[in-house]
Amino acid sequence: MMLSTVSLLLSALAAVSALPVDTAPSTVVKRGEWGIADDALSNNGIGIGFLPDFDVSSVSDLNAVLPAGMAVVGDYFSISSSDTSLGGEPWHKADIISQSTKPVYMATIELASGPYDFSSSQADAISSAMRELTDAGVPVWVRFAYEMNGCPAWNAWGCDPAGFKQAWAIMAASLRANAPSAKLLWSPNIDGSGADGQGNYADYYPGDDTVDLVGLSFYWFGDDQQQNTVASPGTFTGQAAPFYDAYAGGKGKPFVLSETSGGYHYFTGSSTPAAGGASEYAIKTGWLEQVSGAATKALFPNMVAAVWFNYEKDEREQTIDYRGVLGSSAVQGAFAAL
Repeated sequence: MMLSTVSLLLSALAAVSALPVDTAPSTVVKRGEWGIADDALSNNGIGIGFLPDFDVSSVSDLNAVLPAGMAVVGDYFSISSSDTSLGGEPWHKADIISQSTKPVYMATIELASGPYDFSSSQADAISSAMRELTDAGVPVWVRFAYEMNGCPAWNAWGCDPAGFKQAWAIMAASLRANAPSAKLLWSPNIDGSGADGQGNYADYYPGDDTVDLVGLSFYWFGDDQQQNTVASPGTFTGQAAPFYDAYAGGKGKPFVLSETSGGYHYFTGSSTPAAGGASEYAIKTGWLEQVSGAATKALFPNMVAAVWFNYEKDEREQTIDYRGVLGSSAVQGAFAAL
């Protein structure tokens, strides 16, 4: 009788162990659930997108040199009580809709006259345009009043938690009513200050009920933000982890690196590299690995996308080349190899 009982118990345990087990945390999200196409450009399950400089290139131009359609296309436009034309969005729309792999359209919205100028009529103009895109099969993330936590303010809507939350609530109400398929992306700038590395994020968080995705602007600018140096290993994950843990992993929300690049510095208006000595290839491919490598995905399982700022700009008293494609052929080759 004892042997029979033991045998039955062992058989039952063997049957249970043979069942498939889902070991993934319940909070892990999948990129496809948030509009990223299965066949879009990706690395280790992280969709790779771009913020094109639409003055010199289009989505079609970038996709022509990539092995797959970009996962996300970011677009900047400003809005105010005196201008609701939405910048270049109406002109970019046809090109985006025409792509065989539809990228997520990440509308990066600037409040040209500050948060207190923003009204429901402006929000409705945005929602109407976003509805046209979603109706055409283009997923939409509204990255509203991004980098709002920058202090001292470097934009018209920054460093004002009350004003930001007021404007956000207006945008959220309009989007939910008029373009319900579009998602709201809360996207502060990286701020690792404070003993816990949480910076001032909490001051600007609008609340779980209106935030669909969370994101960060986080660049590698080099030493002193002016030198050509390669980021130390773990720079991205180490500094982004407090934000990720609190707002992505901790809340079960998707995480987007919504604006990033590794900048390569020149003396202004010249082809002479600034100090530092590292090559453009080493800087940019090193940063690409940091933001989309396998180790990063393992640490940040809710990370669904990284969006590369594909501009060359005169700023910080230098010319800085942020481009991943349509610039250096060697760097472009690294993106083409994804």
